[in-house]
Amino acid sequence: MENIIFIIGPISAGKSTIARLIKGSVIVEIDDIYGSNLDGRDFNQAYKNRRFQEVCWNQFYEKIRINKLRNKSVVALTTGLNPKFKSILKQLRKEFPKEVYIIKINSNKNNTILRTRRRRGTQQRKILDTLSTHEKFKERQIKADFVIENNQDLVNLRRKVRDILRLIES
Repeated sequence: MENIIFIIGPISAGKSTIARLIKGSVIVEIDDIYGSNLDGRDFNQAYKNRRFQEVCWNQFYEKIRINKLRNKSVVALTTGLNPKFKSILKQLRKEFPKEVYIIKINSNKNNTILRTRRRRGTQQRKILDTLSTHEKFKERQIKADFVIENNQDLVNLRRKVRDILRLIES
């Protein structure tokens, strides 16, 4: 059975890494969709625009839905904090009952800072500001079917993902 798996969590928690571990799936990232719609505009300005948000989230939903209708497994990545995510999740669960799963990934603050600085070169103050925003909206986050604590090495993460996939497939 081809499933839709949402991977939600804060910046640099390991969402993309987990997506790459799920072989044979189409990966849909909301950040990629935002980026493709910027057309040279500043991200922060565009992100505040309600119409821009609507267009991006509609594309996110359609990419997931179209690939699922083509009988492909889909792995979709987002922080899970945007209110539009809840409505997309509700629509997909209605259309594809028992085929939509959420994996929440957590990482301790020190690991998140190290990963973000290494990958993006972002300054620590900006990382902490982003993490505090994630904390403020944590109650908005959807209840996950599975939770992964990603504070160890890649071998450990692979094992956790493999165990979750076995549960989903059974």
